[in-house]
Amino acid sequence: MPTKGKSNLYGRGKRGQSNEHINYKYARLLSPKHREDHVNRHGIQEMKLSNENQYKAAAISFANRVDRDNHDSFVRANGVTLKFSKTTGEFAVVDQEGTVTTYFKTSEKWWESEKRKNGR
Repeated sequence: MPTKGKSNLYGRGKRGQSNEHINYKYARLLSPKHREDHVNRHGIQEMKLSNENQYKAAAISFANRVDRDNHDSFVRANGVTLKFSKTTGEFAVVDQEGTVTTYFKTSEKWWESEKRKNGR
């Protein structure tokens, strides 16, 4: 599974500098914190994935996917990036080191609410 991708270009200016959209070079890990709960609840029950490896691969792939037309993202004050796909409903939270802390599918209404909560 490739872990590096074009995400270091997504939403960034020259030389891959962080900005208000993305604050990580590329996603490469799934956080061990709450991993079992997230895999079971979001991956297996909600997204119908078969196991932890599929959830991890999907989460990292989404975090690294570049789609400026259909993805929306911003960086919270604490440096964590929130990313949402308008077409698939995928949502991920990625820390500055590229660790995906959560990944699930949600609605655009929820995403807009999350943006308002964070002053976006």
